Amino acid sequence: MRTDLNGFMTMVALCAALVVAVSASVADDAPGSVTLSGDIVCAKCTLKVAGLDHCQNVLLVEDGSEPKQFWLAANDVNEKFGDVCTAKRPVAVTGIVQTKDGKPWLTPIRIEARAAP
Repeated sequence: MRTDLNGFMTMVALCAALVVAVSASVADDAPGSVTLSGDIVCAKCTLKVAGLDHCQNVLLVEDGSEPKQFWLAANDVNEKFGDVCTAKRPVAVTGIVQTKDGKPWLTPIRIEARAAP
């Protein structure tokens, strides 16, 4: 009987740890945040956007025949990720989407590398 109780208590402890881990993960996301998967590229170096004099990360998300561009807002998360210049990095970005200057901007809360498809 004691062995069954130990197994049960271990299972309860594991479930509680999982609930805490999931709660902490969800708490990091702001209300209204979305997670988008795609490739980060540079608007200046890769997309050759006219008029840019500095590197600017853009998330390309597949949307039919033409990928949709989400410009990544400058913040600590984007700065820590760094510029990609001529590279293309597959990621999942969680953040808040807003339209500014006629473009969709994504203020990142979290950027996570993902395996290339």
